[in-house]
Amino acid sequence: MSDDGLIKCQAAFLRLKTNKDLDRRKITASFVSSEAGFDRGYLKKSRSHHLLLIGQIEAFKKSNVKAVDSVKVKYRRAISRIESLEKELEECKETMYKVLTQNLQLVETVHRLERLIKPTSASQIDLY
Repeated sequence: MSDDGLIKCQAAFLRLKTNKDLDRRKITASFVSSEAGFDRGYLKKSRSHHLLLIGQIEAFKKSNVKAVDSVKVKYRRAISRIESLEKELEECKETMYKVLTQNLQLVETVHRLERLIKPTSASQIDLY
């Protein structure tokens, strides 16, 4: 009977692993036991033939937590990078507007100076 029960638990674990809607952190030995049709305490560490499956369940659960934590860290880094780039963009815009303003002022100054030295006759156009 224990071999049949273990086989049923292994099948239940495989079903649970492939269920994308289920939070992997909720998959425990007792949950697998229940899914297999046994009481929640069927899988026990004290039963040597259950140890491999219990280890697989725990590894599966922990691997997901690490993956979720990794995604959270990557998300936070991405948000931080976006904020940094937005700040850099604003600084670049400010610099661009300052330079544009200076260029417009220079153009206006050049036009004013050109009007001051405007040649009075066509013979004085040798400046260029």
